[in-house]
Amino acid sequence: MDTAAARLKRYYRFTSSDEITAASNSGKGNSGWVATAMAEGTDWSAQPGSYYRMSRVWGKTDHLTLEVSREGSNSQVTATYRSADPAHLKDAWTQKLWAQIVPMAEGKTR
Repeated sequence: MDTAAARLKRYYRFTSSDEITAASNSGKGNSGWVATAMAEGTDWSAQPGSYYRMSRVWGKTDHLTLEVSREGSNSQVTATYRSADPAHLKDAWTQKLWAQIVPMAEGKTR
């Protein structure tokens, strides 16, 4: 499950709290600005081995949230896509995204 979460995080470019903290503590002159920009529109929660929740702005105003949890010896991935634009909630807009998530988590897509 940790591997599936890592694959999804990398592919969909989610930012973890550790990455934001590292950017903030980098010691570079613009580190605060960089960390703030990285954190904008993101949410990260992790309990390695049992649960991950990653969320970020998708496009300009939409929002993608993926949750990976342990279900016995299997992992469950729950995806939520939010948009104020009704056209972005139709299959024509989200079909490719939904088709990619499971193969990406399983390592079948790179």
